[in-house]
Amino acid sequence: MNTLPPNHGALSIASLLGNAKNPTSNSNKPTRKPRKGKAKTQLKLRVVLVDDHKIVANGLRLLVNSYGVFDVIGVAYNLTDMRRILEQQPLPDVIIIDMHLGNESGIDGVKYISQNYPSVKAIALTADENHHLVRDFMDAGGHGFVAKAVADLEMYSAITAVVNGEYYVCAHTQDRLMNNFLYSSPQHTAVPQKSNIHLSDELTQRETEIIKLIAMGKTSAVISKELFISTRTVETHRKNIMSKLNIHNAAGIIRYALKTFPEVEVQKTEL
Repeated sequence: MNTLPPNHGALSIASLLGNAKNPTSNSNKPTRKPRKGKAKTQLKLRVVLVDDHKIVANGLRLLVNSYGVFDVIGVAYNLTDMRRILEQQPLPDVIIIDMHLGNESGIDGVKYISQNYPSVKAIALTADENHHLVRDFMDAGGHGFVAKAVADLEMYSAITAVVNGEYYVCAHTQDRLMNNFLYSSPQHTAVPQKSNIHLSDELTQRETEIIKLIAMGKTSAVISKELFISTRTVETHRKNIMSKLNIHNAAGIIRYALKTFPEVEVQKTEL
């Protein structure tokens, strides 16, 4: 997996088109002669887009390619097109998929990706930020969730996070989720129905620390460094946590943390 450079700033489609006409330059700097020999080239991460609106898909292609470290290798307008692209080689590293594809559901597309191409990371791009949709997307095997309203600001961070093994929820959706968890009635929350709120008494202090760090988007490797324990120990704690809380994946841990520890927010990956 290629190491990505720091975020060099998000571009809106409007600014992207403007910069193409007036590229920035520094005429006072002397031109540096290229060095002889073979130049080092960094392989770009491959991205596939799935959106039934061609204008949106084309704008998103411009945006993603503008970062310089991603390469949009295919655009699908429905799930049939998506499956056809996935059957080709090479596989993409990331698929950005709309949750509402005409008469089709993006959730079905994410399930197909998760079951048949587990190495491919899925990012939802949608105008619908209903907490049930976020839950269903994560349960289907998704890794990142970005609202269309902030796609130009957060898509770089989202792609970078998921290819580095993190879960990502944009700040815009985080706010909506937090409000829902804090003010909705218990029967409408996304927390597993087994009374996990009382199970926190069964957790050790270390397990509670790890739950909060997972909810902040930290990997086992990062957690091990912060707590000065081995990665294997972190993984053991993860298994114990999921067993005690009857949770089966990291998305469930995040939902549990949001409900049980309201001071913890799902954090964006710091680049």
